[in-house]
Amino acid sequence: MTAASPRIILIDDLRSFVDGRRAEVARTSAAGAALLGRYRDQRLDELWLDHDLGEDDTIWPVVEILERAAFEGHRYDIGVINIHSANPAGSAKMAQALRHWGYHVRVVPGSADVGYLGESALNESRPAPRRPGRPQGGPVATVDPTRSLEDLEGHHWGEAPDGATRLVATAHELRRKPIGELTVEDLRLLISQRVGLSHLVPIALDLLQNDPMAEGDMYEGDLLRAVLRIGPDFWAAHTDLLQRLHAVIDAIADPPKWLTTDLLPALESP
Repeated sequence: MTAASPRIILIDDLRSFVDGRRAEVARTSAAGAALLGRYRDQRLDELWLDHDLGEDDTIWPVVEILERAAFEGHRYDIGVINIHSANPAGSAKMAQALRHWGYHVRVVPGSADVGYLGESALNESRPAPRRPGRPQGGPVATVDPTRSLEDLEGHHWGEAPDGATRLVATAHELRRKPIGELTVEDLRLLISQRVGLSHLVPIALDLLQNDPMAEGDMYEGDLLRAVLRIGPDFWAAHTDLLQRLHAVIDAIADPPKWLTTDLLPALESP
């Protein structure tokens, strides 16, 4: 009986496996997150991670997904995570964060397994951009700005556990903050972690309608990018909010290059 091929994901904006081994390849963090989601309840033998993914994209949204899964007690079943980035500081931080949550991590900068194979490799997991149709929807419900997410959801997380990362500790703290006091950075962080979306996305869209490139602590437009990465399941259930998001995007006179890259995987139904 022939042994099954190992299940491998490579997230790297430029490189591929030089030996042509069978693997699923993502060129952006959004595409990587989508690939990883397909293995939520399956064994993944190898996960290869680069740090810098071109333009202003990095691997951190993927790392945060892995952290959150472990925090919730359902760590991804991954044989080994190979960090092959040439960014030593980024690699060290990635390894520290993932090892903290019990993942088996190898730091292999300059690995001979991956290399630059030409322009055609850039098109893997990066479909040509196109715009989905405009949905219709009803009005957005108002939310009492003096209440926190914990109040609104009736679900109290309590204090962050001992040894929690800054990301997890901050998310716990922000869930107790009145939503009317949440800053752009607060919204970016919570939305990127898929926390309280039904309450926070309308607030984020209010901000984005006034300033589509509103900036948290990362870079110009980071709030919009967090919203775009929410995923199609949420938008399918909230077509009114999707209509508002399209209006925000249409109002951007000079959109950044990453907008069309993230737009399709974020808004298109699977």
